[in-house]
Amino acid sequence: MNPHTVELSVNEWDAWFKQQQQKATWCLKSQCNPTENGRSKVAWHQIWECDMQADPGIAARNTSINVGCTAKIHMSQPVRSEKLKVVYDWEYTGHDAFSLDDMCSSRNPDVIRAWLYQKVSEGFDQKAIKAFIRMAPEELSEITPDADAVPYSIKISPMDIYNAI
Repeated sequence: MNPHTVELSVNEWDAWFKQQQQKATWCLKSQCNPTENGRSKVAWHQIWECDMQADPGIAARNTSINVGCTAKIHMSQPVRSEKLKVVYDWEYTGHDAFSLDDMCSSRNPDVIRAWLYQKVSEGFDQKAIKAFIRMAPEELSEITPDADAVPYSIKISPMDIYNAI
């Protein structure tokens, strides 16, 4: 049944969301701390959307990956509660988030962009970063069309490195 609602601890949320990020890239679209007025039932909330969510008719380029996907995660912490309430609209529309092609064509997750920027700030150049992400033939042979996840390193393109530098 969509959406799916679950209550998780903060640690459970971190593990669950990390698992979701292995399948699809999620973009933080909204974050709010509404308790400032004292009348809200939640201490804070976040809304995450699939990175392929924008209406393809609005896309500025013909190469846009946006397909109008409606998958999203609404996460909130009720006032005076240790648990987080997660409402997960899990149905991906317009694409198959679990296909190898889709995983490769989606945007890099925030953690990858942060890693690239960190390496640049540490003084690594394009050649050194490419050496970091080079995969051995054994590692590459483990990537099959029915693989559950694509290693992040395979998604980093020379243009991603160039943009970070």
